[in-house]
Parts: sequence; structure tokens; C-alpha cells
Amino acid sequence: MTAHQLDVFTAVGAPLPAITTPEDRRRSLLRAAWLLSLRSRHTRRAYGVDIDRWFAFLDEHGVGFLEARRLHVDGWRDAGAGSAIPNPKPSTVARRLAAVGSFYTYLVREEVEDARNPVAHAARPYVDPDASSTRGLSRDEASTLLMRSHLAGPRAAAGVALMLLDGLRVEETVNIDVADLGTDRGHRTIDVTRKGGARKRVAVSPAAWYLIERYLDDRTEGPLFITSNGRRLTTTGAYRDVQLAAVTAGLNDPRSVTPHVLRHAFATLSLDAGVPLRDVQDGLGHKDPRTTRRYDRARNRLDRHPTYALSAHLAPADE
Repeated sequence: MTAHQLDVFTAVGAPLPAITTPEDRRRSLLRAAWLLSLRSRHTRRAYGVDIDRWFAFLDEHGVGFLEARRLHVDGWRDAGAGSAIPNPKPSTVARRLAAVGSFYTYLVREEVEDARNPVAHAARPYVDPDASSTRGLSRDEASTLLMRSHLAGPRAAAGVALMLLDGLRVEETVNIDVADLGTDRGHRTIDVTRKGGARKRVAVSPAAWYLIERYLDDRTEGPLFITSNGRRLTTTGAYRDVQLAAVTAGLNDPRSVTPHVLRHAFATLSLDAGVPLRDVQDGLGHKDPRTTRRYDRARNRLDRHPTYALSAHLAPADE
């Protein structure tokens, strides 16, 4: 393996391939180069697992990765796309097909010899764009979680407040540095690194700011959220903080409360409070309002049906 090839594997955190056939080494290197082309490390992690499921299927049937055709994709899809459980969710299968398609699209664009995309015309499972299986939080549950999260400790309380009241992703939350805290025209703010690397300034409510200051104590530099040994808190650590807060708050089914659930609650409860969809979209950092709608778990509630507002608008004025 050349020094350049070693650099590629190191950049994506991929294990070095075993000394096998030249074709296997070529596949491993192209896999690593493709993952390196993806901007998000979280996408790299998920897609890396997905493409390995595809490779395992091809190996099982004695098909080279550049010999794969649509019929192989169709067979893999109908077999659950490498899922260990029967009847996986359509969204899971669709994501794995997207990962495989991304890999072959990369090979074609990089003009790899004999490369073609076998996923290009393969049928994909229908995924309802408005569907979401994420657990919802009621207004009372969210309020209880905020009021009692301090029982799980000051770090958990500050993290829960930011993910629930600002809709931050868990990755955005743990990557905040103390230097990112500030003020802007009377607002308390945090400069957040959004998905894809863009920087965004978000407002922080007085309630959340109080919890942040209480957690910070006298620290003036370094990561905002740290472990007991001073290292940056991981996403796994933040996940545990949220679940501990849900347990100590006495919520029903607390193990189902995750950082992503708090993000969903931010969207649904903000819309319930009358915040316009566009403002919620900006708060979540979504480019497409249809993505924001998926986070609104109350969107089909009958008391929000437009018929009531329209009827009131068209009713004759009292004389």
C-alpha cells in the first residue's frame, strides 16, 4: 500500500484492509476514497456500514463490485438490504440504496474503469415524506423535563435546555466551545456549527442561559460540555445525559427520550405556540420546509385544521 493510500484510510478512520486479492484491495481503497468525499463524518459512518452490507451480499453470491447490475440491487432490496430483522422499515432500505447509489455515482464521476451505477434505475421503497417514528413530547412532558433536568446534574440540565429550547442537534451541542458564547444586540447567543459545516448564530433564552452559566461555573475556555477529566463530551455522553434527565424527571418510557426527540419537540411545540413555519425552519437549520413539517408531530391534529380559521375569517361582522 502506498503512502497516499494509507493517508486516505487514515482520513476516514477506516481499518486497513487485509492483504487479500488485488481486486479486494482496490475495492477497499475506492470505498475509503468515496467516504472521504462525503462532508459529514456521521454520513461517512452510516454509509460505510451500508456499503459493507452490500459488499457482503455480493461476496456471498460471487459477484464483483464492478460486475453488479440492477438485478443484484433488486435482489438485495427485496431481501431487506442486509437487515438482520425481517421487514425493515422502508426508510432504512431507501437509505441503504442511497448509500450504494452514492458509491457508484462517485466511481462513475471519477471515471473508474468499467464503473456503472446499478442503482440508477432500481425501484426504491416508498417513504412517506411526512412520516416520522420519533417519539413525541407533550407540552406538559417538555415542561416537566426542563423543570426537573437539574436532578440529573448541571451538565445534563444545560444540554437538555439547548436541545429542547433551541432545537440543536446533539452533534451541534457537544461541539460548542465556551468561546462560541456571546451577545448580539441584547440577545444571549451561541455560534453553532451546523450540519455541513456552516456557522449559524442562534439566540439563547434566559432560562437556558442561566443553566449554562450555572454549569460553566468559572470556566472561560475549552469545550462547553466536558467530561469529568476535562475532555469534550461525546454524542454518546450527551445521549446518556438526556436519558438520565428523562428518568429523573419521571417521564413515561424515559428510555425512548433521545436528543432527536428533543429536537422534534422543539419543532412541534414551537408551531403550537404560534411560531411561523419559516422561523421554525430557520431555527432547525433546514433548507427545505418539507423537512421541518416532518418534525411537526401535531400537523394532522383536527383543532389545527384551517377550516376553523377560514370560517371565522369569512363570518359576517356583527352589526
